[in-house]
Amino acid sequence: MSFGQLVFAFFLVLAPLILLHELGHFIVGKRAGIRVLEFGIGYPPRAVRLWRGKGSMLIGSRRVEIPRNFKLPKDLEDGKLVRAVADEIDGRLVLKSINVIEEDAGSTAPSEFGLDESQLYGEVAELNPGTEYTLNWLPLGGFVRFLGEEGITGKGSFVDAPKRWRTATLLAGPGMNVLVAVVVFTATFMLGWPSVPVTIKAVSPNSPAAEAGLQPNDVIVSVGHRPTRSLDQVQAYLNSNAGQPIGLTIQRGGQTLHISLTPRALDQTAQEQAAGVTLIDELPIVITGVSSDSPAAQAGLQPGDAILALDGESIRTVQQMLDYVQSHAGQSINLTVRRAGQRFNVTLTPRTDAEIPAGEGRMGIAFNATGYDLVQYPIGPAFNNTLDEVGNTLQQIVALPAKLLKGGAAAGGDAQIVGPVRISQFAGEALQASVETGQAFWFLNLFAAISLALAITNLLPLPALDGGRLIFVILEAIRRKRISPEREAMVHLIGMAFLLVLMVLVTIQDINAL
Repeated sequence: MSFGQLVFAFFLVLAPLILLHELGHFIVGKRAGIRVLEFGIGYPPRAVRLWRGKGSMLIGSRRVEIPRNFKLPKDLEDGKLVRAVADEIDGRLVLKSINVIEEDAGSTAPSEFGLDESQLYGEVAELNPGTEYTLNWLPLGGFVRFLGEEGITGKGSFVDAPKRWRTATLLAGPGMNVLVAVVVFTATFMLGWPSVPVTIKAVSPNSPAAEAGLQPNDVIVSVGHRPTRSLDQVQAYLNSNAGQPIGLTIQRGGQTLHISLTPRALDQTAQEQAAGVTLIDELPIVITGVSSDSPAAQAGLQPGDAILALDGESIRTVQQMLDYVQSHAGQSINLTVRRAGQRFNVTLTPRTDAEIPAGEGRMGIAFNATGYDLVQYPIGPAFNNTLDEVGNTLQQIVALPAKLLKGGAAAGGDAQIVGPVRISQFAGEALQASVETGQAFWFLNLFAAISLALAITNLLPLPALDGGRLIFVILEAIRRKRISPEREAMVHLIGMAFLLVLMVLVTIQDINAL
């Protein structure tokens, strides 16, 4: 994937999700009465100020509304003496003009007011000039800047807001990401969710699967009377129904069979699933044509064959297959193929650039990647499936650290920390799959999953993240005493430095893995 494609994928996925995350903080913070200094699209340096929102201040004892984009004197601040004119609109005083003046013992407040305007004279207090909405040069999502994040106290400050509102504001960012995931998942189920075949790779002896008669290469088409959507769905259903009989519908050698089994309770240190089976989900690449004298023809491949895996690696996208075949040109590779319900392996050697005849590819096949059913769900079932999907995804993310510690997942395998570069690569591949198949699922599914991962990541109890800030609110509630805002700000600053160093290291890892 080219650098330009990576950048485009980043802007299409990560940047909007980060902006929506910050929008969650912004909306609830505003509702809480916390003063928002700036809401920025992109990261500084600033390109342009789009507008300034409405503000307010006290002049003497009277509350005055500052209109949107009103130009205030540069030297205006709390404690300054001012003379102002305000229109009275629906019982509100709306600022019309204002001037900062030097204190003059001979100055007195006016004794008369016009019918439609009020002349004000006095000291300014509780100045809130309004939120600045800015466009910034680094297109990395966005940010929200609250008064008090650096330890400043006072009315409208984040640190002086009630604990319940600080908690709600901090949770609003991850909450927005969860909401986005729910909306996108639901829309994806309604537009069409592939029913990807889930195949049994191995059956453990004396397991519930073995006792029920399941065999390797059986294809699970439904579980608990629900059509199979993914491997994660099947595994989650089996694990959550331990000790209860459930029904499976499978395909074996062209026959459809209905089987009942009772998953066993999981031993947390065991490597097997509750049913005692190893499952794989594969996107079949169905061969529609084979060129004569091609590597595919010599290997005995036929139209209607479905390519399931390359050198034992299950196929997830068309691009994955094309990239693998290209990178192994001139080298022998092993293909796992399904024909008439039977699986077998063949070996072929993809052509090099110099060997490819005009109009053909490296293997000499024509194919499509729609060897699955695209199921469209009504909004009710779509929302129920969404709750299952969100629950399964959150469960996997939360359980991953425990699996790593217990050896249930390989740290060097699928369980890896990835940064913006790899995430952008995954997003680009998903976008390409959606374009090639004309199906939104591939991109939208990844978009929603990344949104959930972003929510969980920000809730980690690390300084500078939302979870780290929540820890300080919890400690304050336990101690019944506020931790010094200056000390808390220093902890978050150190945490941010640590996260930036980690991000650099992860980015280097991601680039090396491309």
